[in-house]
Amino acid sequence: MDLLQEKETLLAALPRLHTTPLGLTRLRRNLCLSEDTDPIAFCRDLLSREDCTVLHLGKNLYCRAENVLLTIHARSYTLITGRRIPVGEAPLEEMGSFFDSRLDIYDAHQLDCIDSALDFYPFTAAQLPRTPEAVILDLGCGTGLELEYYFALNPTARITGIDLAPGMLRALQQKFPHKALTLIQGSYLKLPLGTDCYDGAVSVESLHHLSPEEKLPLYKKLYTALKNGSDFILSDYFVPDEETETRCRRELLRQLRTHGLPSKGLYHFDTPLTREHETALLQEAGFSAVELLGQWAHTCTLRAKK
Repeated sequence: MDLLQEKETLLAALPRLHTTPLGLTRLRRNLCLSEDTDPIAFCRDLLSREDCTVLHLGKNLYCRAENVLLTIHARSYTLITGRRIPVGEAPLEEMGSFFDSRLDIYDAHQLDCIDSALDFYPFTAAQLPRTPEAVILDLGCGTGLELEYYFALNPTARITGIDLAPGMLRALQQKFPHKALTLIQGSYLKLPLGTDCYDGAVSVESLHHLSPEEKLPLYKKLYTALKNGSDFILSDYFVPDEETETRCRRELLRQLRTHGLPSKGLYHFDTPLTREHETALLQEAGFSAVELLGQWAHTCTLRAKK
């Protein structure tokens, strides 16, 4: 679909545009709207402007008019976020800051706005080891949505969680003050993961921001960190074809060049791979078998076995 068709499709769907109660509060604050201004009506008017541009990448629509940037879920037409961009500021946000600034709506967004999240979060947790005191690595653990389901199945599991966002980790600790949590604030791309340490590993809706060049060394480290016979359970968003994969990556690189940002930085921008490319990377990293366990729209759960 070309850019004009994307805009026409969005305009036809404007009556479906909506957000959560917390989303209304955030939009009003971030867009500097008065209390008597309806944020949804404001955004509909903005999206109807001739100068509004619409870019469909991954699961989201990125819409911009003047200095306002809106992010909309492309299937449900949920307004995820909106903000005013100061003159000269790049629209890309650093990964950790992006998630911490949305901490108050994160859980609701993940569960309510992502297709079938209430299915794939518990499904993912059910694939992890039930052995008492199993040692599990969670890459991009966030506030621990998958862990809520996992602790119900294995209350004595010992979790090492890594995340860029300190606020997310604080929220996770507050959720489970009496669980065996080791929480590390940092990039799992840079941190050592150890050798033969874990009975299993998991990542949910985190790795689709990374390039193949970033994923391969991460998967090699992860393979080394897992005990023999253990599994890596990956639930993430995948694109249906190479063309979409290439388009997402090309647009990220274009924005980095336009705004003079370092290409090695971590920014919140979806660059998902096809499931076939993800599988090939896991196999290249050493995993002996990669199996599709479940699929919900564009979200898949994979099991990679050491």
